[in-house]
Amino acid sequence: MKPSRLKKIIGFNVKALRDQRGWSQDRLGEAVGRSYQSISLIETGKSLPPLPTLAALATTFGVPIGHLLEDNLPLPEGRADLLQRAQVTLADLTDPQLKTAMNILTALHEGFREA
Repeated sequence: MKPSRLKKIIGFNVKALRDQRGWSQDRLGEAVGRSYQSISLIETGKSLPPLPTLAALATTFGVPIGHLLEDNLPLPEGRADLLQRAQVTLADLTDPQLKTAMNILTALHEGFREA
């Protein structure tokens, strides 16, 4: 996973947990020994928190540290529908057809990464 993606995931999860509790960035910063500016940088995905800060955030929120790393980012508009349609279509295929479809998708994916 790219560091930029990881920053976004952690930031999204920290903000969501903070918002659920109705806390300000300042209050969260005080709880974990960081400034509100530092919390803002984390939440906006501009800063990757060091491991001790990540651990302090998890402890403060009462969640496992892995929860902060879970990819719960909202999908861009229309993407969820496309993924659901693809899943329904693929579910109707036989095993040999599914294997062929996966080979095609894998080749497309590799081609897109090279482009």
